[in-house]
Amino acid sequence: KVTDRLIVDMEEVQFCDSNGLGALLMAEREMRKHGGSVHLVNVHKKVMDLLQITQVDRGFTIGDTVANAAKK
Repeated sequence: KVTDRLIVDMEEVQFCDSNGLGALLMAEREMRKHGGSVHLVNVHKKVMDLLQITQVDRGFTIGDTVANAAKK
């Protein structure tokens, strides 16, 4: 296995539409299929609100820094 964790730093993402949500969900599905997980870090409030409203946040580990996500 090459990696079991995909860390997505969303620091510069201030807007997310259905295409962005779809890409995140596809990444999560592929990682899970191969025994891995997706970690989102530095998620802006507007994007976090969207993830929570759509319940997409349930499929991800969400944290504050890349360093912390890499340690887990």
